[in-house]
Amino acid sequence: MSALQLEALDVQLAAHGHPARRMALGQRAEILVSERGGRVYGPFIDGEDALGWAPNAADLEAALAERAWNIGGERIWLAPEGLFNYADPARLLETYRVDAAFDPGRWRLHAAGKGVRLALAAEVPLTNGRGSVVVDVSRDIQPLPERTEEGVTIVGYRQHIELRQISGPPLPLVPWLVRQVQPVGTAFLEAVEGARAQAVFGSPPGAALLAKGGWWRVPFQGPGFFKTAHHRAAVGGGRIGFLGPGPSAVAVLYIPVTARIADYPESLPQDAEATGQFASLFYDEGRFGAYGEVELYGHRTPDGMGRLDLDTLLLTGPEAAVSRRIGLA
Repeated sequence: MSALQLEALDVQLAAHGHPARRMALGQRAEILVSERGGRVYGPFIDGEDALGWAPNAADLEAALAERAWNIGGERIWLAPEGLFNYADPARLLETYRVDAAFDPGRWRLHAAGKGVRLALAAEVPLTNGRGSVVVDVSRDIQPLPERTEEGVTIVGYRQHIELRQISGPPLPLVPWLVRQVQPVGTAFLEAVEGARAQAVFGSPPGAALLAKGGWWRVPFQGPGFFKTAHHRAAVGGGRIGFLGPGPSAVAVLYIPVTARIADYPESLPQDAEATGQFASLFYDEGRFGAYGEVELYGHRTPDGMGRLDLDTLLLTGPEAAVSRRIGLA
């Protein structure tokens, strides 16, 4: 897989009439925020994103023309997933669908201070003919100051995501952030001592199920097809990300604002009562497209809103220094 190229992606989106804005994060770094699907691409360094995934040019062209969802980058979906995406948890993959009302939806992109705001108002059907809900989603994205710490250059952006249900049966809805990544590195997720994850489907490697040394470290490369779920009680501070291969390493690190276990409504597909799910890791060697995903679920607030606040950092430098700065080493 080749790295994402900023200019080519910007041109292809523009050719289909999809507004996008570039946001500078530092001297050499920027992100591309696209109205199409409410996506964030990057961070790019000198116009290249070594870790991000999108389809090749021909497949992206087809996806844009067909209003398909799988166009790469970092996206927001609705959770709990079982309310919107699969009709039968025992046949999750066979009954899975993504409704175009939400993705690509009709996002709107506006300038907001030094950053941007993505907004969506949509009526989204529930699975199994259970009606629909109308939701408003706002996603504010602001740049963070560039800095250097212990030989590692750090750029990034801060997101504040709110989800409000306007109508329909009252449900514990939250935003669900998903980043697609290249199959060239290692996904990592913070863990408490002795933490275990649950297999959602496929055959996860042992490293994806049993945490060691305070982390799940999961290779996203070679053969494999799986998804794991990680409970709020098991993830400690909840840092999650993806580390590319060294010796000059690049890593994406998410630092979320966390809440109580009871505030996380996402459950396991196999057990609707197993709420409190905080994050997931997904890897596919090629069934849907050769890529991986790191995923974070939002939480409920006392006033009944779904919310997700987090910093997204891109760290570059020697592999040992990047690992130390994250806390992996």
